[in-house]
Order: sequence, then C-alpha cells, then structure tokens
Amino acid sequence: MTRTRTPRRLAMLALLTLAFGAGAGWAAQPEQPPVGSGLAPVANEAAVLVLAEQPSPLATADCVERRSAEVVSGTGPGGPTDGPAAILAFQRGYFQDRSAAAVREVVAEDAAVPPAVDIQRGIDITPVGTRYCVQITPGHLVGGGPVGVWEVALTVQYPGEQPRVLNQTVTTRYHAGRTLITAITKS
Repeated sequence: MTRTRTPRRLAMLALLTLAFGAGAGWAAQPEQPPVGSGLAPVANEAAVLVLAEQPSPLATADCVERRSAEVVSGTGPGGPTDGPAAILAFQRGYFQDRSAAAVREVVAEDAAVPPAVDIQRGIDITPVGTRYCVQITPGHLVGGGPVGVWEVALTVQYPGEQPRVLNQTVTTRYHAGRTLITAITKS
C-alpha cells in the first residue's frame, strides 16, 4: 500500500528531520561560559523563578515560563547568553517568527544542523498556528561539567491535534561572548 504525502505528513517529517536528524557530533568541546550564566546552583532547591517574560501566543496550554537550577521551560525569546537561552531562541525562531535566519542566529556556523534553506523548508510546511513549549534540563557531564549538553523535551501541537513530545539532546558551545548550538540529536 502506498502512502500519500500530505502537507501535514511532510510538515511532521520536516520537523522530525530537523529535531532528530540535525547532527551527531560536536563542533568542539564547549568552553566554560562566564560565571553566572546558564543554570546556576540554587541554595534552596525548591526555589523556582517564574519569569515575567511574555510567553509566545503559540505556547501550549500547560506551558510555564520558568528558570531554576533543574529546569528552564517556556517559549521566551532567548538569545545567545547561555545554553537554555540559545535553545529557546532557536525554537521561537522556528515556530513563532517562522524564520530560518532567526533560527541560525543561535547556531554555530560549523554546527551539525541543517542549512538555513532546509530549515526554512521545514518551517514553510509546518502549519501556521502550531503551538509549542520547550523544557530544558542539564544533560550529562562533558569536559568536567554539564555546560554545553542539554536534554530538551519539545512539545509540538499542530492545530486541531493533540500535543506530541519530541526528545532531543542539544549541545552548545560558548565562544567569543556568545553561546551557540552546535548539534541537535534524538535522545
């Protein structure tokens, strides 16, 4: 039996390709970022900072903006300040801005991540209005610490469908004052 490739199937295939098949290695060992960036230890493990950032209008219903020593979650704008911020910026660029250029702003030039043209193809076939939420936790130790390796649970919900969770390992590298993504792999 032959399956037809509907736009929805193609969108899911593109998203899975980007999420799971983005790369398999490091561009280089991550450098230590400046003190105070990333997920800093918290004296009281129960302490959680619920961010005042405005979540994306595309956040899934149960998505919470938060940052603690154990988890960063939400749909915040992110940026190149630390690993979790780079991951948030990548996903916001994909789902809200729908811009491969915005996505590539937080991806290292030599990263094991598809080029902008391929990312844009995936974005273009992802249904407009797709909701998402990112949950980021520190991964395993690399180079003496968890800096640079992050376990990501990306919740994606196409319009009219139930949410799906895609699990990824995202690696980042701090260099020249910026933290950039170097690889995204299925976990």
